[in-house]
Amino acid sequence: MKNDKFEAIKRGIDAYFAKCDGQNGDKIRKPYTLSGLLCELNMTRAQFEKLYAKPKYAQTFTSALSKIEAFTEEYALTGALSASAAANSLKYNFGWGEQKDNSGSDEQKSIKIILDGELLRLAE
Repeated sequence: MKNDKFEAIKRGIDAYFAKCDGQNGDKIRKPYTLSGLLCELNMTRAQFEKLYAKPKYAQTFTSALSKIEAFTEEYALTGALSASAAANSLKYNFGWGEQKDNSGSDEQKSIKIILDGELLRLAE
């Protein structure tokens, strides 16, 4: 049964992009969006993210997301998409413009220095 769900998701992703591409496949009829994909798959963003975290679904979802991301960037650069709409989509859906944290954690890290008696007197 679990494999049926995976196959249904793959079919849903393929169906979504086929609908966007239109009948002849050479002209985009409808833009690729994450929201549109979620509607086609009949799932919420939270459900999508939960499945995306599972290794079984990660590659399939990564491929679909990459296709949406590339579409958004390319069509924005050609002027076919609003620059502000594309920027917002790339920022909120794909993490563009976020500061990279090299510490491996989103929490602020601090260092506590404890001075012995003599160093403490010098520091004052």
